[in-house]
Amino acid sequence: MGQSVTFYRINQRDFSEISDSADSILPSKIAQGEETFEGSFEGLQFVLSKGLDSSDRDLVGQIFSPNMFIGEELDFASIDFANLPDDFEVEKQPVSYHSPDIIMQICQLLEPITPEQFREKFNHEELNSNGIYPEGVWNTQTDVDIAFNVSHMTGEFQKLKSFFRKAKDNGEYILSYFG
Repeated sequence: MGQSVTFYRINQRDFSEISDSADSILPSKIAQGEETFEGSFEGLQFVLSKGLDSSDRDLVGQIFSPNMFIGEELDFASIDFANLPDDFEVEKQPVSYHSPDIIMQICQLLEPITPEQFREKFNHEELNSNGIYPEGVWNTQTDVDIAFNVSHMTGEFQKLKSFFRKAKDNGEYILSYFG
């Protein structure tokens, strides 16, 4: 299994109830919707960041690495994900999230970007040469069942944009789980 990020849309009432403790959160039970980005999130982040100023690049970085947490914040830079102990419990870890204000900012950044513009920014050689995870698999194949090409990533972009738009339109929070 590769690296993934799963987002859960949570309404304000449920967020208020869970915001005191990360231990009690079962997002799939209260989510208004969810999306998983399996192996594609670093590629999305890289492509979306191209040509942006530093503040917009920071905002793109926050899409998959929110700055707000329920529970005690972990120092992810110091965690060796390849060698996690067997007793490492994801559900006991702090939960990162996006507030409605940040979701609005992210939507303002994503909304003007069309699928065509995203396709123009996608360059498989650039992703591979920059070591973007999953390294070395970015390609130009056009088969529908082949991942990590421009078609697959454009679909992932549209899924991301739609998910954040729904959260914005409903005034929801987004919980983010990295795995």
